[in-house]
Amino acid sequence: MQRALPRPRPPAHPFVTVVEDDATSAGIVRHWLESDGFCVNVLHCAESLLDGLSAAMPDVIVLDLGLPGMRGVEALTRIAAQSRGVPIVVHSAERDIQTVVAAMREGAFDFVEKPANRASLVDATRRASASAPAPFQTDAQWRDLLHCAGASAADLDSLQALATTAVPLLLVGPDAGQRTALARAIHDGSLASHLPFETRTAASLCSPTARAELRRRLLKAERRLPNLDDPGTLFIDDLDALDPQTQSLLAQFLRGDTRRGPARPRLITGSGPQLSTSVAARRFRSDLYYALSSFEFTLEALGGRPDRVRALLAATLRDAPACATIREDALEALCTYAWPGDRTEFDGVLRRALHGCSSGGI
Repeated sequence: MQRALPRPRPPAHPFVTVVEDDATSAGIVRHWLESDGFCVNVLHCAESLLDGLSAAMPDVIVLDLGLPGMRGVEALTRIAAQSRGVPIVVHSAERDIQTVVAAMREGAFDFVEKPANRASLVDATRRASASAPAPFQTDAQWRDLLHCAGASAADLDSLQALATTAVPLLLVGPDAGQRTALARAIHDGSLASHLPFETRTAASLCSPTARAELRRRLLKAERRLPNLDDPGTLFIDDLDALDPQTQSLLAQFLRGDTRRGPARPRLITGSGPQLSTSVAARRFRSDLYYALSSFEFTLEALGGRPDRVRALLAATLRDAPACATIREDALEALCTYAWPGDRTEFDGVLRRALHGCSSGGI
């Protein structure tokens, strides 16, 4: 039995969360949307929605600004920060132009005034659903991508469950190319897939200028700086080689309140197997290691895994020139080779083979 990706409903039945404190209005909106084919859940305050976003994401949020407790543009700002790209249709009796402008500036997809007619609200919700970041069509496609990138079969369920969260992950394996490929695969199957994926290494963070930029990237939520970039995913590799200042910066980030201020980047980190040795030798902060290793995944080596070799070949040849077929003897050689350079070596071999391929294939 397959388990669902972050947005498990088929495209014909998008899931809408309606946040509305008035029971009569909520019932009418639910009826309109369900009659149009949407799956609808009704909540009565912004706090309930925020508490549930870490467990599951809707496809569209329909939000009233006149809620009890957290309300207005403040509620919209918090929800937009945590919903990571889910379109928000504001359905509110607030009519002054300043509120409308502020709502659109804070991330609303559309603003529908109350009392709304059925056509206008359903149309706005349809358009919002069509604009939502599209996950992979099936969980099998994403699991294949993760497996190709080095995730073990035993870890696939855990990685899939973590796709709807922003918890930091630690990827451990001897090959930097493989760690980067898996980090990118996790990002591509997450709710932040429409946002930037950035990579940093220990060597690229050794200068004061680079550390200052990283500080701005990680801690801008607490400082509430203007002109914030999209949060996306930040992958920091070669953890065991990080200098003490950068380690301190990451520890500060992980201690922060992830619900305060604008959305912060999803942090994925990578390291070679020697990280635990660096911790024991006190070259790497133990508190930072334990904070990052709550969700640690060890990558599988490519050598001795013909199933992974075949999966990588299929993924590579899918977008290759038509002449790039592979002969049986070449396939046997690739599957039985030890791949001491792991994914990095494999990618290099395939690039050279594709560059020189002829009508006879590889």
